[in-house]
Order: sequence, then C-alpha cells, then structure tokens
Amino acid sequence: MKSFKKISVSTLLRKAKNYQKIGSTPDAILCYETILSHYPNNQKAKICLDRLNRSSGIKTPALNPPNQNILQIETYLNKKEYEKAKQECLRVLEDYPDAFLIWNLLGIIYKVNGQLDKAIEAYDLAIKNNSGFAEAYNNKGNALLTSNQPAKAAREFTTALKWKPGFIDATYNLGLTFQLLGDHQRAIFFLKKTLVYKPDHAKAYNNLGASFSFLGRPDEAIDAFSKAIGILPSYKEAYVNKGNILRNQGKVSDAKAAFNKAISIDTGYAEAYRYLSGLKVYQNNDPQIKLIKSLLDQEKTSVPERIDLCFTLAKISEDLGNFKDTFMYLKKGNLNRKRILGYDIAFDSEKFSKAQKTTGHLDRFCITRPVNKNLTIPIFILGMPRSGSTLIEQIITCHSDVAAGGELDLLRKFGNNIALGLEKPNKDKFVQIRNNYLKELRKIASGKPLITDKMPTNFLYISLILKIFPEAKIVHICRNAEAVCWSIFRNYFADANYGFTCELSDIVDYYNLYAKLMKFWELRYPNKIYNLGYDYFTNNQASETKRLVEYLEIDWQEQCLFPERNRREINTISSLQVRKKVYQGSSSEWKKFKPWLGDAFAQLRAFKLDNGLQ
Repeated sequence: MKSFKKISVSTLLRKAKNYQKIGSTPDAILCYETILSHYPNNQKAKICLDRLNRSSGIKTPALNPPNQNILQIETYLNKKEYEKAKQECLRVLEDYPDAFLIWNLLGIIYKVNGQLDKAIEAYDLAIKNNSGFAEAYNNKGNALLTSNQPAKAAREFTTALKWKPGFIDATYNLGLTFQLLGDHQRAIFFLKKTLVYKPDHAKAYNNLGASFSFLGRPDEAIDAFSKAIGILPSYKEAYVNKGNILRNQGKVSDAKAAFNKAISIDTGYAEAYRYLSGLKVYQNNDPQIKLIKSLLDQEKTSVPERIDLCFTLAKISEDLGNFKDTFMYLKKGNLNRKRILGYDIAFDSEKFSKAQKTTGHLDRFCITRPVNKNLTIPIFILGMPRSGSTLIEQIITCHSDVAAGGELDLLRKFGNNIALGLEKPNKDKFVQIRNNYLKELRKIASGKPLITDKMPTNFLYISLILKIFPEAKIVHICRNAEAVCWSIFRNYFADANYGFTCELSDIVDYYNLYAKLMKFWELRYPNKIYNLGYDYFTNNQASETKRLVEYLEIDWQEQCLFPERNRREINTISSLQVRKKVYQGSSSEWKKFKPWLGDAFAQLRAFKLDNGLQ
C-alpha cells in the first residue's frame, strides 16, 4: 500500500526526476499525480506528466482524488475498520471512477475480508487505469496466492518487477511463489535478491532455509534459519524449521532445544508440541502434559491446532502405557484431518482404475535402453507408506555410487496425466517426461551414477516407469498388512495427497487397491520388479542386502550392512528409527491395540510375495 504524506511540491518534483533517471516510471507518475491532487493547476507537474505518459506508452492515469480522501481510507485501514474503509472507497469512486489508487485500496480491503474474487477485480481496475502500477500487480499476485493460484501469481509479481525493478515485496513474493511451485532453484535466486535489497528480511531467510532443505543442503538451511532467528529472536516458526533439520540429521538434543525454544516463545504452539513429542519419552510428572490438555479444551483452539494436539497426546498416552487413550486421540485427530482435507476414497479408487486401464495404451510406446554410461540411473523404491522404504534407501545409499533422492514428487508432476490416461501418449511426450525427470535428478545426484526415488506411491506409475526408464531399477517393499495400516493411522502425514491415511476403513480400502494393482503389474511385467519382504529382510539382513545389491548391478561394499552409520539427512517420519541398528519385530507392535481395533482389519486382502519371503 502506498502512503502519501504532506511533502513540498519541490521535493515531489525532485523525487519524480530521480525516479525517471532510474527507470521507475510508475513511481514518477505517482509523484506527479500527488502534486496534481493538491494543486491541479501546477503547470510543471502537468507538462512533465503528459510528456512522461507519451514517451512511456503508458495509458494516462485518471486523476486520483484529493490526498485527504486517501489518508482517510488509510486511517480506517490502520485501525482495522474495514467496513468504513470500504464504504469510503465506494463513495470516492462515485466521483473518481477511474482512480487507480482507490481501486487498489479497495482490493486490499476485499482481500482482508476474504473476498478474493472481488479483490482481484479491484486490482484489475487499478491496473486498467494505470498499466504501470507495480503495487497493484503485487497485490493481485498476493490475492492469487491466497486463492491457490501460484502460477498466475508468479506472472503478476514478474510484471510488478518489470515496472518497478528492485521492488522488495514483489521480489520476495516471487521467491515464495517459486517455492510453492516446487522450483527451489529460482526461489533461492529471488530470496537471495530480496536479501540484497533488505539484509534484515527475516522471512526471506526462513524461506531460503526451507528451499535449501528441500534441495538437500541442510547446513545452508540451518545457517539461513539461524540468521532469521538472529534478526527476529521471537521467530518461532524459524526455530521449528531449524529443529526439523536437526532432527533429520539425527541431532536429537539440538532439535529438542529448538522445539522447546519455540514453545517458550508461544506456549500455545501446537505444531511444536507435535514435533517435540516424536523426540522424547514422557513421564507422568511432565509439566507439558497438563498444558497440552488445557490447550485442547480451549474453545479458541483452531481445528489444525487440535489435530496437532491430538497426535501429541496420542504419543504421550502411548509412552505412559494408556493405549485406550492413544487410540481415542488418534481417532479424533485423524477424523478432524480428514474433514479439513475433504477426502473421499472414491477419488483414489478412480486413480487406481485409470492407471490399470491406461496400461495398454502406454505399452504401445517405449524408449530404447540408452547406451550412454554417463546417465543418472533412478532406483525406484516403492510400496505402501510405512513399509520400510526409508530403511531400504538408507542401506542402498550407504554405497558410494548411490545418491539419496528421498521422496521425489517428480513422476506425479511430469507423468501423472499420461499415466492416468488424461493425455494421449506418444513417443515425444515420453521423451519429454524422461528428460524433465532426469534433469531434476541430476541436480541432486552429486555426480553419482545412481540415485534413489523413494516416493512410495510411485507404484501407480510402474507401467510408465518401465516404458520411459528401461535402465531403471524398481524395488517394491512388502510388509505385514496390519502393521502397515496401523503405522499409517498412528502417524501424521502433512502431505494433502495422503488423505486416505486419516481413517482406518479408508486405509484398508486403499491398501486393497494397492495390493490388487501390484498383482496386476506383476502379471503384466514378470521379472521386472524386485519384491522385497520387509520382515524377512530384517531377519536376514546380511544375505538379503547382498541379494539386493546384486539386483542393482553394483559392486558389493561392506558399509551397506551398517545403515545406522549413514549420516545423510532424512526427511521422513522414520528419520530417527533408521539411525539405529536394524530392528526386528516392529511388525507386531500393532497387536497391543487389538482390543480397540475391533474388526477394522477384517477386510484386508494382504499382498503376498510369490516366493513366500514376507
């Protein structure tokens, strides 16, 4: 929002000239407009404004109302008297229907009130009457971001920067938008640029840390979060973000300290309690327990906060041996999460059906196995979530030739429409998907010849994988069905694509869809998928690890037997478990909750490996 103070005509004329010299035409126009709003007959401002408009090709902005009208609206806004501000805008627009400053202010008011469509319309009218008004483009971009349209928002922020180079807000917003779009390289570029303009921009450092983390650069991420905290010591979100990186690195004490610091800043910070609960074992006398329960009882506690608190109390109850309450809190937290997501199992059922039906069309095309030995080869580790994919990735990436990709959302991003029959396949599209995917892999492979992609639900795309990446390896992990389903239910999944995880009946239905599809793939593509039975693997670690390495066609390295020594960052729920020696018997833990599960698993149709090595 632009604030116009009472300053002398000579000062405004001088500012306008300076803006013209640096190429900031819209700001020069605003200076002349401000003069004319006070002194309509000022010939120098009139002449300069007319000359500037003719030379720049910008549509001549309509004259804005007197400055006192604008100041009155801004006063209402500063006092959060939004209805009065809106009525004043509408009143002024009756006399000045093309006043771009007023349309911009009205857009701000509509956005605050959650009327995003009306806000965007108001910003469009501001832009229509001053096509170089950078602030309106920036504000429109923010409204589009709020309405979950990041690609459109990016265009608005880019246009704002075209008219006003060095515009800090638009530069920061563009970095944030690229982060939301998953383009973290460009996000980092614009966030760093923001920090050149404003070195004490704490939010820019915080988001810079998030992008560094996504790209597997944890040390740079921690440095960025630390700088955000240094600028703003009460920045609780930066403490939580830093704590998550430290946890993923296995630095439990430092992570706990970061989460506790966030809680000391805000004792009602529900998300921080949830993260902390995964790092500590609670005792009955822990003072946090009473506080967390009281937060859950408060009416002002939001639904997302209640979800975090329920998962926290479930962990506390389990630590204290109260399994009945554990189940009760998990059920409450998950049901609230499902309501927020608006999940319906029919959505996933349709996806599974489409994946199977599209197979025949995909099989008509394929890419010849490349002979170039310098290519990065993907290793797809897939299966149901909570089947043990993090452990298997930890073992494989102990090998010096294998980089850890983690859970990459690349196949869904580039290939979902083809794999599910939403677009017609052809060889050119196959090549495009392959090239886009491998380009992203090379950015994180650190020059190694192989890299893992352990997105569990890539099993939906097995047909596409086999056609586009004939050199790839596919490792399918199968674990005890009840253990998998219970582990899914008891863990919080931040990814909105995992809506099926919120109710036991949905989890069972989803598991059955998965088992049916995997059997279909096995029959369709025999000997193309390496099936790994998790429990058999953990009971026969040495021999099964050697068998897995042999399948991957890499030389044997003894360090693959010691996954607990792999110090890489692990950004999954299992980040702490896999830093310990391989644990046997974890698939039986669900049984202590049998009294409360009832017949929840009665309809499970467990996937069985043909070799019986489950």
